[in-house]
Amino acid sequence: MNKLKILIWNIKEIFRISNFRRDKSSVLFGAWFGEKFADNPRFLFQYLSDNKEKLGLTHVVWVTRNEQVCRTLNKMGYESYMMDSEKSIYYHRTAGVHIICNGANDDFSDPHADILGRYSTGAVKINLWHGLCGIKGFGFLSNEYIEFKKYHPFKAWLKESIHRIGILRKLIVSPGGWGDCYFLSTTPYVTMLFKKINLLPEKNFILSGYPRNCINIRLSDEEKKLISRLGAYKFKILYLPTFRDNSDDYSAPLECENVRKWLSENSDVLWIEKGHSADKLSMLSFDSSLSNVIRLDSNFEINILLPHTDILVSDYSSVIFEALYHNKPVMYYVPDLDYYKNHDRGFLNDPDFFMTGKRVYDGEQIVACLTEEKQHKGYVNNENYKQIKKQFWGAEKNIDLIWKDICQHCRIRNK
Repeated sequence: MNKLKILIWNIKEIFRISNFRRDKSSVLFGAWFGEKFADNPRFLFQYLSDNKEKLGLTHVVWVTRNEQVCRTLNKMGYESYMMDSEKSIYYHRTAGVHIICNGANDDFSDPHADILGRYSTGAVKINLWHGLCGIKGFGFLSNEYIEFKKYHPFKAWLKESIHRIGILRKLIVSPGGWGDCYFLSTTPYVTMLFKKINLLPEKNFILSGYPRNCINIRLSDEEKKLISRLGAYKFKILYLPTFRDNSDDYSAPLECENVRKWLSENSDVLWIEKGHSADKLSMLSFDSSLSNVIRLDSNFEINILLPHTDILVSDYSSVIFEALYHNKPVMYYVPDLDYYKNHDRGFLNDPDFFMTGKRVYDGEQIVACLTEEKQHKGYVNNENYKQIKKQFWGAEKNIDLIWKDICQHCRIRNK
């Protein structure tokens, strides 16, 4: 978006907010560009909603662009509104705390941020984020930006300078002042990576746990139905690939005939897969008719499913860290490892550092690895696994302590 347009809007908002009173006992939530009820905001939203009186909160509101999400939440007894409704705008203007997990760069011509971030001026703005960083390069550490900086050093210097100066971050980077928001981080190491990625200062980072690892929440009817199905299988595999900018060197596991054959011969095995929300290349292109294969909608909340599975199959997705948190073994299916490292998103760390399990590159290796893992049934005895888990997760915290950490850091009154 044009930076001058952002600046003019933000200056106008500074004067407009005098007509509204921000109430920090009112909390506004959104996630995944307004399309999903998921991730860290979902788990914190449900905790705050179910404990409003105890925590001294008056309103805990979820806004969405997805009518099904809105209906489901209202049916569950939660307060939810469609993004552009009158009620939504009212809470955007009056809620004292705004919480998201992904995008806040609210483009006026094509709004697709988690909430209407343009109305966040004067609110405490918190980005809980949607995945631990430590794998893919993004932001100021992406391959794309490094290449841009190489050929346009002055423009890169100017861009970085804007992000390093507090008042400019608030006024120019994003509508509503989201350029200077708080970020939730899990360890000093993760904070160090985030600081390099978005150039925010140390004071902007809240050191705590991730709400989505606190899975004791109310489930939707659809989620309950799926969890109940799992008991019929002895070995449950969850396949979650990340998105790619190019898929020429990649083929999905179920496109391998020997993988399909192995699944057909092992009726006590369940294969569950879900594509990434940002996937535009059909990473799950094979349409399997096998009865023990489930393909989830891209909006399904995998964090409530992961503890019930026996192994994660993934690649460069940060979900591998969620598996470590729950002590689940990980198999890395990475047929395009070299291409991804050098020509796609690139990595923040060497794969030898963050890949704690076996790497496989074709269907034959997938079958061999899964056959072995089925025998061990989720047993993990790997020093590198334990080291990486500690480096990215730190001390385990329940959701009550996480909210207290957020309130203390952001100076939100908490009972």
